Order: sequence, then C-alpha cells, then structure tokens
Amino acid sequence: RVTKGSRDCVTFIKSTFAPASSDALKTLYFDLRRLETTLLNSNIIGIMQGLTKKILAAAVTLSVLGVVFMASNLDSQVSPTQMLQSYSTENALRQLGDEAPSSLMDESDAEVTSTLSPSTLTKNDHATLVDNGEGAPKASLMSKEVMAGASLSSSQPPSDMSSEQRNVWLIKRLAVSTRKGMRKLRKLQKAVAKLMHHDVDVNAYAMHVAGTKGPRGVIGKTGPKGPVGHTGPKGFTGRRGPVGNRGVRGPRGFRGPRGLTGATGQRGAQGRAGRHGPAGRGGRQGQAGRRGIAGKVGSTGRGGQPGPRGHRGRRGAPGYHIPPLPASTNIGTVPVDRRNARVLRGLSSSRSFTYTFWINVLQPSTGRWRNVFRRGVNDRKRSPGVWLWPHGRFTRLHIRLSTIRNWNLGCDPRKRLFLGRATHVAIVSGHNRLQVYFNGRVVCSRHVRTSEVVPPTGPLVFGAAPYTPANAVLSRTRFFPVPLGRLQIERTMGGRVPSMPYLNMRAANGRCADIFHGRRHRGNKVVSYHCHHGNNQKWSLQSNGMIRSRLNGYCLDIAGRRRTPGAPLIMWPCHGGSNQKWYYDSKGRIRSRLNDLCISGSVHNLRQLRMEFCGSSRSVRWIFRRR
Repeated sequence: RVTKGSRDCVTFIKSTFAPASSDALKTLYFDLRRLETTLLNSNIIGIMQGLTKKILAAAVTLSVLGVVFMASNLDSQVSPTQMLQSYSTENALRQLGDEAPSSLMDESDAEVTSTLSPSTLTKNDHATLVDNGEGAPKASLMSKEVMAGASLSSSQPPSDMSSEQRNVWLIKRLAVSTRKGMRKLRKLQKAVAKLMHHDVDVNAYAMHVAGTKGPRGVIGKTGPKGPVGHTGPKGFTGRRGPVGNRGVRGPRGFRGPRGLTGATGQRGAQGRAGRHGPAGRGGRQGQAGRRGIAGKVGSTGRGGQPGPRGHRGRRGAPGYHIPPLPASTNIGTVPVDRRNARVLRGLSSSRSFTYTFWINVLQPSTGRWRNVFRRGVNDRKRSPGVWLWPHGRFTRLHIRLSTIRNWNLGCDPRKRLFLGRATHVAIVSGHNRLQVYFNGRVVCSRHVRTSEVVPPTGPLVFGAAPYTPANAVLSRTRFFPVPLGRLQIERTMGGRVPSMPYLNMRAANGRCADIFHGRRHRGNKVVSYHCHHGNNQKWSLQSNGMIRSRLNGYCLDIAGRRRTPGAPLIMWPCHGGSNQKWYYDSKGRIRSRLNDLCISGSVHNLRQLRMEFCGSSRSVRWIFRRR
C-alpha cells in the first residue's frame, strides 16, 4: 500500500477510516508502529531500489494523516480532504474539538517516551499556537508551566486540563511518537542500504528490529561467500616525505651503439702509362699445299719499341708451412656392396686417430641402417663406427664413438652426400675433440675427452654384419694413428677427384645394362640382359657425369640428341655433350642433363634401353654393384 504513493495512501485512509472512532485512530497508530515490519516482510530489495525516498515521504504522510483524522474525529464539521490541503499546525489546532480518544498509546510507547520530559523538549516541541482568526487569543494555549506538570509518558492526559489543553497534549504526544517513527524509518533506510551491499537474511533482520524476541534458534550453516565489494575511490595524495639518503651507485650502463662509418676517401689519380711502340706489319700467309700440306709461314713483322718498365709490385705474404704426413696405413679402394666386404687386422689401438677416404654413395635411403665400416669388437666398443641414415630425402652420415661413460657418443653432420658424386670425408679424434671434415671443411665437432675414449682393439670391418652394407665405394682410404690438422687433411685429398670403379649397372627389376653381343663398334645399342661378370656390363660413373664402358671406353649416349621420350641409348665416343651427362636423383633414378628424362629398362632380355618419363616403377631405379 505504501509503494503506491501518498495519493493512494490518502484515498485508502479516507475509505477505511471515514467513520470517526477512537478504535480507528488506534488501528492507524498501530499501523504506523508496524510500518517497519511491513516493509521488511515485503520484497524490500525491489521496493527500495529507487523508492526509498517515496517510502519515507509516505510514512510522514501517514503520521500527518493521523493528526488530521484525529482532528476530524474531534470536529466532524471539517472534512479530511480540506484539512489535508490546508494543513498547518495552527489550522490543525484550530479544528480541535473538546473530545479526544481516551488512549492512543500502548505499553511500548510508554517505554519509548519514558525518557522524555519537559526539560528535554526543544522550543519547537512547545509549539506556540497562534490563531489567525479575529478575536483569537494571541498568547500560548499551553504554557511551559502547564506542560511541566503534564508528563507525555502517561497513557491519559491530566484530569485538571481544559479541553483545549488536553487536545494540545494529545497532539504533542502523537508528535513525539511520530518523531520516534521517523527515527526508526531512518534506521530502516540505513539497514536497507546495508542489505543492498551485503547478503543478510531479510526476515531475520525484521524479527530482530520489530518482532518480539523469541527463543534462540539453532545456529545455521555458514552461507556462501558474498561478492567482492566495489573498490573505493582513490585517496588523496599524502604530503611529500622528507628527502631520503643518497642511493647506492647503480651498475654501469650498456655500451652505446657503434658510430657511423665515415665516408670513403677519394681515390688518387692514376699515373700515366708509357707509350707503346708502333706495331710491325704482319707477313703474308703462305698458300696451302695439296693433300693437307701447309704452305710456308710468312715472315714476322718488326716489333715496336718496348714501353717503359713498370713499378715493382709488393712483396707477397709468406706461405703456410704444411707439415709432412705421418706414417699411415693405405687401404685403397673398397667397394662396400656386401657384408664384411673387407676385414683388416693389426691396426694401431691409439685413442687418437684419423680416417680419410673418398665416398661415393650409389643407392638412396632404404629404411635400414647401412654400415660403411666399424672398428671394434661390437657396437658397445666401436672407435669409430660409420653408418648411413635409414630415412630422409637425402643421404647423411651417422658417426659414433664409444667412451667409458657413453657408448653411443658421436657426431652427425647435417650436410648431405650426393648420389654418384664423390665426397672427401675425414674423421679426427684427438685433443679432446671429435671432428668431421667434408672436402676439407669442418661440418661437425663435439667435445670428447681423449682419455675416456675406448681403445680400438678389434678389426676394421667394411660393411660390418649384421647391418646392411652401405652400397658405396670408398677410394684412397687411409688410417693415421695420430690426429691431423686441416692443411694435412687437404693434402690427403689429392689432386683429382677419383672416379667410380667399373661395376654392374643393375635395375630394380633384376636386369643389367648390356652392350649388345659385346660388339665394340660405335653406335652399338645398349639392351637389358640378365646380369653376369662380362666387361660389356661393367660401367663407371665418372666425376664429370659421364657413364663409361669398360669394354671399349665409349660412353652411354642418347642417339641423335633427341629430347623426346622413347629416344634409344647407344655407345659413342666420349665428347662431353649434354646427351652424355647423367646424374643420380634422391630416389635412385639416373636422369639426363639433356632432357631430364630417366633411363628405363625392361624385364625382357635384349630390349633396348630408352629415355622415358620418370616414375616410381622398378625399371627406372638403378644401382651400381659388383655383381
């Protein structure tokens, strides 16, 4: 009812308390006392959001209406609506009658007003009521002396009072109760504001404020943790503190960037060159004789005078001293195309050593570890061991060295090896370092204590079992019992790159490239045939990319330099043209530099080899083997 506003309250009270009676006034007064409980038992959170001021105004209106309707009961000639429109203290007192309700207070009111006395009332409490009408008394209707004798805490006014003084006493008593209600409403407003920020049980709070104190209930469970409150506003900046002591000197700053390079000076003017003498006249060329006989050579003209002698050049830098190579074991060429292809015993067991060799890999990755060579009795004692990586698009070396602490220590160069192309490799162990060289340059280095290296005591085995052989050719293989330097390693490389030995060129389908009927003349065709050890099936992939035959020294050639698929292959004298240049790709196919096509064989004997598009069939994949 309160939330509808003051107008609805007026309408409700007029319709409810139209009959003037003291019981109705008592009910109105009790409703004012229960205002707090009514508000708290309702949906207080929803009401107080935006309506707190309206509730307080409505409570004040109810208090005023109580005075008005009490006056209306005393004097029925004045309507409540007129009194509400022109309400004031003076007008309300003027409308008072001789009759008043016998009791407007209960026992709780007596407790509240027991502390009030005439001495504690302010000047406004002793209202001086002045009548604005003609003939009305100008003095106070109730003096301080009279009020001093009439206590507001009693339930009945004094019997010696006149009717006007009794009515004033009732208004004073009701005003005191109204102020008490206002104080409770302000306390209620503060409590509601607190409820809006904290999770408090509303019903429990209402029972605590307005209800009768009952027996102590059972302690409930701890409620959930409330939300974090809003951060308060930032406080004011405090006063500046006193100056502190001087701090410790900080670390030295970073070095600044390097300054810009100055402009390059101008080049000095070049000196003038001496004059050249005039050229002599050339002699006439002799006539050519018959059948290729050359004629006489004409006489040479006179030469001009020589120019002035040039300035002497600067002295060259002194050359490096290359120490001589120590004593070594020359192993030579070793084709690693089968298990235990070669076994050497009686080598030095020094922890410091050097292995140098040229390696020519003839087969791409197969998915298995392929061994090049191993020194030692087993894999736990290998000093060193060399393998080819089983996977990957390119061929790489895998070098291991066993030590006392780690049997699988080693170094893996990231640089790849090209199929059909020789690469010089040097493996050096010594001076607490394991190093790998490719063509005279360090490609892998790792710190290894030489004193912890397992002494090599076993034999040197090429293509050691149980691993698959590497299918490679090692040339100029040498073993040194001491570590070599970079200049000494370059000296072991030699002048020319070694060529591959003569081997069978075998396809994946099991057929080998064969010179038809072993004829030596040029232009003879090359066919597919079952493999044997004849010289007409021995081929060598040269370092310049040509494939040479051991039978007649001719090279594999594309007939007529044809670039289209289906061009036949023949034997022709080596001339270095693009139709005689070949290379291995990463999948083991032999391709031509002329048209980038692949050599394709056949499973049938005596079928001529031709150039076809590269695919994944077994007829285009070739390897070089001894058998």
